Amino acid sequence: MVEYTAPVFGAFMLLVRLSLFAFRWRDPKRARPFQVPLYPATPVILYGTLVYLLYSSLVCTGAGALVGVGILLADIPIFGFGRRQTARNSPGLFKGHTR
Repeated sequence: MVEYTAPVFGAFMLLVRLSLFAFRWRDPKRARPFQVPLYPATPVILYGTLVYLLYSSLVCTGAGALVGVGILLADIPIFGFGRRQTARNSPGLFKGHTR
């Protein structure tokens, strides 16, 4: 079970950390309650480490990792379909509408 989930968990950890750059790029003027020490060096080092851990888990677990990643990739069209259906039922929800 760990072979199937470790690469997927590592990929999500990487995506969550990449959101730091995405949010700072989208809204650079917003006041931040927490300043990242040594930004951008600290996140870049973390991303490099996470990429290496993701790579090593894919290499070490072999076919089990590919099954887990395959299941994750199979969910992408399902997610897109559900999101499209939700956008049709509630216009404005996914078109830059914020609270």
